[in-house]
Amino acid sequence: MATAKKKQRGRPKGHRLSEETKQRIADGVRGTHARRTAESLLYRAASRHGEPI
Repeated sequence: MATAKKKQRGRPKGHRLSEETKQRIADGVRGTHARRTAESLLYRAASRHGEPI
């Protein structure tokens, strides 16, 4: 019998992070790398709009 195809784990690629999730990442609920990534993304977005942090 062929094994059933497992559902793909993890969030889909085009998934938008909710504000609450962003806050949790920033608060360090997830790993250090996720927090650094979130911070750099926020920084890039802000600097693109010319807003100092």
